[in-house]
Amino acid sequence: MSQPTDLHVSARIASIRRDKGFTQRECAARTGLKISQIQRIEQTGNLYASELVKLSRVLGKNPGWFMRPPLELVQTPANWDASDGGPVLDDLTNPGSDQ
Repeated sequence: MSQPTDLHVSARIASIRRDKGFTQRECAARTGLKISQIQRIEQTGNLYASELVKLSRVLGKNPGWFMRPPLELVQTPANWDASDGGPVLDDLTNPGSDQ
């Protein structure tokens, strides 16, 4: 079963492929992968590192780019969700509160 990170990577692959105007067939031809491999990657998030490297070259992105979360999901002080406890420093401001 695919994990959320796997599905995120596959969604980014499909999105950038479409943005570049490539069909799955064209992407397969450019990467040397089979169409069935492109379909598996995009539908299930199941891919090998070697496939990611090939796709990265053709799609013009660093392999790590596909794993980065969207900026709106990155927690920074400006969008920190206090419901999850906020910064670790919260524990330091309330010493002795273990609840």
